[in-house]
Amino acid sequence: MEFQSYTRNKIGLAGRAVELFNLLSIHRRSTPEGARILCETFAALREELQELRGQPISGLDVLEVGCGQRPMYLALWSRENRAVGIDSEMVIKSFSIADGLRVLRANGVVRAAKSLGRKALRLDKRAEDVFREAAGMASFPKLDVRLMDASAMSFPDASYDIVFSRAVFEHLAHPVPVTREVRRVLRNGGTLYCLIHLYTSDSGCHDARIFSESRSRPPSWSHLRQRYKSLVHENTFLNRWSLRQWKEMFAAEMPGCEVAPMCDDNSAQRRSELISLRAAGELVDYTDEELLSPTLKVIWTKPA
Repeated sequence: MEFQSYTRNKIGLAGRAVELFNLLSIHRRSTPEGARILCETFAALREELQELRGQPISGLDVLEVGCGQRPMYLALWSRENRAVGIDSEMVIKSFSIADGLRVLRANGVVRAAKSLGRKALRLDKRAEDVFREAAGMASFPKLDVRLMDASAMSFPDASYDIVFSRAVFEHLAHPVPVTREVRRVLRNGGTLYCLIHLYTSDSGCHDARIFSESRSRPPSWSHLRQRYKSLVHENTFLNRWSLRQWKEMFAAEMPGCEVAPMCDDNSAQRRSELISLRAAGELVDYTDEELLSPTLKVIWTKPA
């Protein structure tokens, strides 16, 4: 599949050890507050789609591209819709030899070790319980998650009313074929709602230390600053596309789509830091929009 996750990224044993430490820190921070924010974010997204489409977001066919190892958004979509998630890496449901062998064959040793490790430590179970309580669910739903290549989906044409994707497109080696497949499987009048983690943002390099808020995290925008690049440990494949490339690609493949950079909530603090760096001659080749927008929101409705 085009979506290449960190399990295919060669970062060496030392890099894996650092990554493991920080990922455990991230996983252990599955708090009620984080789950509440996720649910509120989905509710706002759903309301935005409802207003755009002029109809309730229920009873629809929904596809999530790249639902990930913890498909919480897919669980929320599934409450009132027929939702399917696809991913390049197998999502296992339990700690078992059979599941371990299946994911080993499909995705290799690193993915198998990570998945089984999370199950053994009950990190996924704890995250699901916290999320379920925040979402008001009696039990975590059984989800339809399929191992599939997003650039060659097995679905018939015009299968879905909504295609959703969050923090996936930045991991695609070739985003254009996937975009064309999304266009193909959408029904006339169907909607793409896509959120992309912008590479030029401070956290766009996907260094696990940034997400874990580690004291050892590299300086801001290190991956864009020549003297600090060597300090960055990208724990995942990134296509490193610029804001201009995303805008040009979506304009060509989905004419009329909305491509909107979403500024960081801490932009005032970030902007102050950015002013100081530019005064020192750094990051002058990047716009504020590129540097202060972690997320790029793309919305497109297929012409009827």
